[in-house]
Amino acid sequence: MIQYSQLFANIFLNRKKGLEYSMQYMPFLNFLLSFAGLILAFAGIVRLISIKKEFAMYFDMRDRIPEDTLAQKKRKTVISWILVAAGIICFVVSYITG
Repeated sequence: MIQYSQLFANIFLNRKKGLEYSMQYMPFLNFLLSFAGLILAFAGIVRLISIKKEFAMYFDMRDRIPEDTLAQKKRKTVISWILVAAGIICFVVSYITG
């Protein structure tokens, strides 16, 4: 195990060796990017499903929401597909860079 004084000296005094120690954050960033990609794709898929089906367990006519117009549904669908595509792109980029 390396001591902090050696790590400090390697990073600031010996640039070549210091870069080896300072580049250890990349696997963590790749993990975060892949996790964000999964979350974005999941959110897009849930939005696509919720456009098609209303998830009301106990539906009361007093709580009825007016039907969306066709343009609103189309806009929600486009945004959902953009979320899915952004999620897949983030996930693929994280594995390409890792």
